[in-house]
Amino acid sequence: MKILAFPFKTKSVISDDEARRMTRLFLDGDTSAEQEKKLYDYFAQRKVASDLECYREMFGWYAGLESASKSTNDNRRHRTRLIAVAASISALLLIGVGLIAGLPKNSGSLSPDGIYAGSYIIRNGKKITDIKQILPELRQADRYIDSTLSAFNRPAVIDPEKSIISDALRNIDDPEIKAMLLADIN
Repeated sequence: MKILAFPFKTKSVISDDEARRMTRLFLDGDTSAEQEKKLYDYFAQRKVASDLECYREMFGWYAGLESASKSTNDNRRHRTRLIAVAASISALLLIGVGLIAGLPKNSGSLSPDGIYAGSYIIRNGKKITDIKQILPELRQADRYIDSTLSAFNRPAVIDPEKSIISDALRNIDDPEIKAMLLADIN
């Protein structure tokens, strides 16, 4: 007999301050599986701190990936790699999105230097902060996340992970990322 659960939680497992701290850890790649589950539960509740609201959709996406991986254990290694790539790219993009969200409404004509100020990437163990040098990778991350989110918002199909990856591949120019994602599909 299946018991129906209440569709939303009235109390969070963690406080707003703890969610802020753990979100920073998550974006830095320093969370445990248990902490990530707590974050997924936090962002699944009805009320989330207003400054964290911009992360709700991202954590919903990760929670969906977690559910899918539980149902097909044989593909766990591929999903882990996909999540790691998606998390890395998402973290990079979220830095840019966070900066854009914090800009005044009348500053739409800012240069990439202004939009991505403070952004950096790590390449071959070296931190690169020169926006002009990393701008193509930031824009590629933007395109990847946009295509992934558009695929995520489509109606569910038999294999949603395969559909999301296929849609994301249409906007990815980097042959290495494309090859890795294609390997995950097969």
